[in-house]
Amino acid sequence: LFISFHDYFVFTPVFTMSGITDPFDAVSSDGSMAHFGTDIAPFLKQRFNHLGNSIAKADKLITPAPYLARLIEQAFKHRVDVIEIGIEPFETARRTAPPGPELRFGYVGSMIPQKGWDFLAKSFAEVHRRYPGAELLMFGGGTPPPINLPGVRFMGGYKPEELPGIMAQFDIGVIPSVFAETFSMMLS
Repeated sequence: LFISFHDYFVFTPVFTMSGITDPFDAVSSDGSMAHFGTDIAPFLKQRFNHLGNSIAKADKLITPAPYLARLIEQAFKHRVDVIEIGIEPFETARRTAPPGPELRFGYVGSMIPQKGWDFLAKSFAEVHRRYPGAELLMFGGGTPPPINLPGVRFMGGYKPEELPGIMAQFDIGVIPSVFAETFSMMLS
């Protein structure tokens, strides 16, 4: 039996564990109140123990993230192998910017609130106000709310093979996540 982990679901049903830095706090009364608005800590502890029993029966645990491997090893006392996600290294051409001081910022990731894209888009309004030529290109799956902000362009989803071309379109990449990511595809 092989089990693969990519997020915090083994610790809490809130797979990003937003607002909690210690996975053991996720099953506490305070963590329960933060995530669910009510104290369901007994259920969360029972869930955690049940998953721990299942993990103990596994032949191999796998994750793409050394950070997540350390957390799972600490919590369940079971070795976790790290197999990084297969992102082929690539070279991007430096973007040839038009004359002037304009910069193009970029975001690549899911359009879920935990990724912080909405905070980034709204915050970029101040950057654009000060530097009207600056742009923010946002690439990612999911449907962002209809926000019409100056200088912000939602480019939609992408295929992995499009990453070199996407990265060549901006000068500065931004990772605005509001949780401790287990593995950042953008950073990789």
